[in-house]
Amino acid sequence: MQKKIDMLFLQYMNYFEKILGIRTKHCFTYGNFIIFVVSKEFISQAIGIGGANVKKLAFKIRRKVRIVPAPDGIEDLESFVAAVISPVRFRNIKVDVENNEKVVTIYATQEARAMIFGRKKQRLEELENILDDYFSIKKVKLA
Repeated sequence: MQKKIDMLFLQYMNYFEKILGIRTKHCFTYGNFIIFVVSKEFISQAIGIGGANVKKLAFKIRRKVRIVPAPDGIEDLESFVAAVISPVRFRNIKVDVENNEKVVTIYATQEARAMIFGRKKQRLEELENILDDYFSIKKVKLA
């Protein structure tokens, strides 16, 4: 699981650790959010009472922030995708293998598919990159 981190995200991760005192595993963008991935045991400490730490961090870096638990394996795929694309909800998620590559199919309503797809497929491509980093999934289909 090789993740690429550019200099800006490295600065965000260092700032996250400096403000919250918790080490983050990775961060990335999805839509307008910067999403920090934290070990499951530190999620409540990272979010803070009433989301105080998230609000403080968002104010300091002047971006919307979301904190999600790190997945342990493919069994955490559905909860990880739900956390990343929240508040968009989907009915089901299914993993298939096509041409020796893992493909995820997300079953959702028409409105939810449009929100996951995004303008000019931008959010869909971001989601594909995220799932490739964490689960080696090359393609995301919407149904």
